[in-house]
Amino acid sequence: MPVFHRKYLLIAAFLISQGLVSIVGGMLFVSSPRENVIFPGVFISGVEVGGLDKEKAVKLLEQKVAGRLKDGGIILRYGDRKWMLSYRNLGVSYNIPGTVNRALNMGRYSSSFTVSLMMFQTRYRKPDLPLEYTINESLLKKQVAGVASEIDILAQNAFITGDAGHLKFVPETIGKSFHTEGNIGRIKGALGKMQVSPVMLEVSENQPGIKLSDLKGIKESIGLGITPYRVSDKGRTANIISAVKSLDGTVIGPKAQFSFNRVIGPSVRETGSGYSTEPLMIDGRLSMTSSGGVCQVASTLYQALLYAGIKVEERHAHMAPPGYATSGQDAAVANGKLDLKFKNTTGYPIYVKASVKNNRVVIELLGVKTRGQTIQIITRETKLSKPGRPPGVHASVYRQFYVDGTAAKREVVSEDDYPEELTQ
Repeated sequence: MPVFHRKYLLIAAFLISQGLVSIVGGMLFVSSPRENVIFPGVFISGVEVGGLDKEKAVKLLEQKVAGRLKDGGIILRYGDRKWMLSYRNLGVSYNIPGTVNRALNMGRYSSSFTVSLMMFQTRYRKPDLPLEYTINESLLKKQVAGVASEIDILAQNAFITGDAGHLKFVPETIGKSFHTEGNIGRIKGALGKMQVSPVMLEVSENQPGIKLSDLKGIKESIGLGITPYRVSDKGRTANIISAVKSLDGTVIGPKAQFSFNRVIGPSVRETGSGYSTEPLMIDGRLSMTSSGGVCQVASTLYQALLYAGIKVEERHAHMAPPGYATSGQDAAVANGKLDLKFKNTTGYPIYVKASVKNNRVVIELLGVKTRGQTIQIITRETKLSKPGRPPGVHASVYRQFYVDGTAAKREVVSEDDYPEELTQ
């Protein structure tokens, strides 16, 4: 007979013999007066109780559990850090007799054949029942919350501090989120198993939106805008501060498009008492908007863009020149209607530094200058006196480029009309 066939015949013979032993043993087990004995091969929380009666199984488990309940606890681990939650502080109480009864009742009231089959299964599968227990849920949540507070970290973008001559780059912080519900489930599972090894905590990492690598290449200031505001106007000031906070730290990558409305979001423009109104032409109609202050932040950014030499793709003038900006150098915004947009064509990332200092909105653009280039912004105002048009002021804005101090080119930036009845 070939060796190959002989090998499999031996395996088959062994399995059959073991099955017969289990079946015969099961029948003898059922027929014998051993109703208080647990099936062989059964474990409870890693402790073998198969073949023991109820009293011995309870005593054995109590010996195993007593020491742990007195001085032990469940160990939690995340990375190299560990925490121990003591059983006492969790209010843990094990129901050993109840768990032993479960083990005793496994297939106890089934037919002889079913019992024999279960004995065969328990002999080789070695079922391990978790210990029944109760726990003080409020204490557990309190202990877990303490661990979570040591792990949770908010993601923080990389940012730039210092002035244009001494820029300091601060790297990003990767955020960490402790999964409370999932970890409570893991802890409860470990308690039922009387697990000695640490419970590995479930924590997710949250990547920040701006990383240090996104700021690579930024060297200097390329444009600056400054506008004054009145602190006494509290509603308007609050809107300015909110918009500045939303704008500060924004990074526009090479060839990326910037939208003021997308960055600021609608939440800044909350209506209510104390907020200044501004006249804006929206969809061909004059409207008084209650987003006072937000337009000033947009106008300050627009001025910085003018001096940075960046072409603006979308910009809207106010119906009347605002007091904080020169005619033609303002930018009106209205969520969903009027926006300030530009594309970064510098070839390097642009970082927006926005702040409020000494009753002024200050917005500085950081990036890389064109070597030897300086820019002058020129505004010319003329009276409007054309037939069929209301009198007022016409503002022409030009951008003059210089290279190494010599005039290079001049471009028309904008042509805006401000009706007289709104400028007075």
